Amino acid sequence: MPVITPSYFTDSRCRQELTLFLERECQLGRNDLILPLLYLPTPRRQPPHTDPLAAAIATRTAEDWTALRHAAMNSPDVHNAIERLATHILAALNRVQSATSERFTGTPPASGETLSESTVVESGRLNAPMLPVVEAQRLLTCADAVALVSIGQFERGQLKPKRSTGTAWLITPDLALTCWHVVHGRGMFEDKARTKDVDTQVEHCLLTFNFTEVGAGTDYILERIECAERNSSGLDYALVRLRDRPDHPLAQRQPLIIEPEAPLTAISELYIMQHPRGQPSQGADGHFVRRLANDQRLHYTNPTTEGTSGSAVLVRPRWRVVAMHHGATPDTTYGEGIALRSIMQNIQHQRRDLYEEIMEVQRTPYRSLIFWALNEIASPLGTEKRLRFADHSPLEATRFREV
Repeated sequence: MPVITPSYFTDSRCRQELTLFLERECQLGRNDLILPLLYLPTPRRQPPHTDPLAAAIATRTAEDWTALRHAAMNSPDVHNAIERLATHILAALNRVQSATSERFTGTPPASGETLSESTVVESGRLNAPMLPVVEAQRLLTCADAVALVSIGQFERGQLKPKRSTGTAWLITPDLALTCWHVVHGRGMFEDKARTKDVDTQVEHCLLTFNFTEVGAGTDYILERIECAERNSSGLDYALVRLRDRPDHPLAQRQPLIIEPEAPLTAISELYIMQHPRGQPSQGADGHFVRRLANDQRLHYTNPTTEGTSGSAVLVRPRWRVVAMHHGATPDTTYGEGIALRSIMQNIQHQRRDLYEEIMEVQRTPYRSLIFWALNEIASPLGTEKRLRFADHSPLEATRFREV
């Protein structure tokens, strides 16, 4: 159910999502699985724009809620509109169940009739793991929260020719985690950077999101380091605050969801989204191997290299962050990550306010996107009437990225 607003067709994430749903409809041979919800008059629908996505939406029977913008959320009109919406959804589900039932109901073979060799069911031979389509979509959603970190090395205030890269990821819409040694910008055998030089490096650091190919991506600069463990042999993390952009609001970005206490065993599948050697984003599968005695670090089989440091280590199929990659074992047999549980405990100890800020977002992971959508919907009402997330609205429970 795309919520159609004037800027819907100009937003790359909305377009990508709608394209995925249209393709899925085509695969299923259906044309009734997308139900547009109109909240504001949208010029691109009347008449249909040359944009193919706008044209596709214009052919659908939409739920028109434009007349309800000024109505109280507990009014009978709003309740009736929600009931009609629920009826449409239920009807679509019933059609899916009916089609599934028909698909698996057929005429059994006649007595004595056997299947030919060409119709024998595949025996199950599997040469490589398969990736469910729904997981692929979740992977793409998670990838939007991963960024390339580009650092210039400063020495006594002067920029040096050396550049280094790493990976960072959003834990809230404007807070990102990466490794301390990434922002420190020094190799293992180089002298430690002066504090002022590190501050200058952070000031000139760039985080590039959606860097999927050369020339693609959106850059953000950093406001400051909010919290860090300034020791690469320790927890080796840096929590940084991003500076917002009016043309690409951070509130539209969905952070990764964390699960610090997730149990891990030898059968736990892990995934790392990374920018190896500063290249466009790539992913690597692997398995959990072990936790170290201090429980702060864990090892895994995922392929990694320079530039992977700072990447989120996610457990599949829930796609939750359990660790942050920071290096490899001395013999390079396994990758090594810092347990997210240890990082979060350290943040809580150093900056209780930051910990609460993170957990508030993590408890409602879609909060920022819903807040942005509701405010865009309510903007014609004037600043004094813009919706607050605390208001009880039927849309509050809607997971904006999944409608």
